[in-house]
Amino acid sequence: MSTQQAGHPRVSVLIAAYNSIETLGETIDSVLAQTYPNVEIVVVDDGSTDATPELLRGYGDRIKVVTKANGGVPTSRNAGLRAASGDYIALLDADDLCRPGRIAAQMAVMRTLGDVALCATEFTAFSADGELSPAFSSTYYSTLAEEGAMARLLNRRDEIESEGIRHVVHSGIAYPKLLFGNFLHPPTTLFPRSTWERNGDFDATFHSHADWPWIARAARFGPVAFIATPLLDYRLSARQLSGPANRARRTHETIALARKVMTLDPEAVSAHRESADAFLAETFLDGADALSDTEKRAAWNYLREGMAHTSALSPAVLKIALKIALPPAVLRASRRLRGSDVSKGWR
Repeated sequence: MSTQQAGHPRVSVLIAAYNSIETLGETIDSVLAQTYPNVEIVVVDDGSTDATPELLRGYGDRIKVVTKANGGVPTSRNAGLRAASGDYIALLDADDLCRPGRIAAQMAVMRTLGDVALCATEFTAFSADGELSPAFSSTYYSTLAEEGAMARLLNRRDEIESEGIRHVVHSGIAYPKLLFGNFLHPPTTLFPRSTWERNGDFDATFHSHADWPWIARAARFGPVAFIATPLLDYRLSARQLSGPANRARRTHETIALARKVMTLDPEAVSAHRESADAFLAETFLDGADALSDTEKRAAWNYLREGMAHTSALSPAVLKIALKIALPPAVLRASRRLRGSDVSKGWR
């Protein structure tokens, strides 16, 4: 079967799903509602034990289903890539929602800019209580915290029209910047099949978070683009591995990933030593903070490693050291007094 439809290359949207019965239907429906006319939906059921398989059967031939033993998001991404027939691939998580014009806008960028290795978009954040942020990338990624950060990282600016809407698009060479912290949200990404063929699979040695090194490596093959319009609605919940409740659980893997990314291109790391040190300092200090009341020995080790990459004994460092030194009961009482915010703590 041809992957072209009236001049529209096929886009395969890959959804990795594990026990996703509560959100997966809404996610699939958001892809079925895409205005782009040639979309293939590939759902990888990663060994679900809930009613996810029954839900998927209900969609019949409107979706392609791959069933595999549970192995985590990277293995699901890889299985989906092998099953996809599209000329372009878009990633999506099983609890997020695509805006109707997402794929059309990203394909307009591909047609206009031509040599883009990967295209991502801005995204909103929402929870059971409603929308939390109409543009969440600057909250989610510390690299984008300063106003205008994306424009500085990707210094070409275009306005590209799709379906009557003019989208501001930032693009440029992002390698090796992406080695020192991701700023392109994986569930918003779309890329040519050739990017995967040149870049290889997602790293299955990490159960989660393996999107970042894959994206960093993909940026070697050409410019990356970022559509400043929110085209994905990102669901926040306490159950997410990326959420605040799981911060300590994911810390060790995040640090292991950071160490591994630093080995991908030693020459680039050496040439950008200041950026590498700033990134490693932030990563280790964040890890020390995350483990300050649950794994104090590891927290002290991460604090020391973080301080080795910065010459400044900042108030933040002193605050983390104090948190590690304080008994866990005192820290928990302090947090109860401050309360919590579902939109904080995502990285």
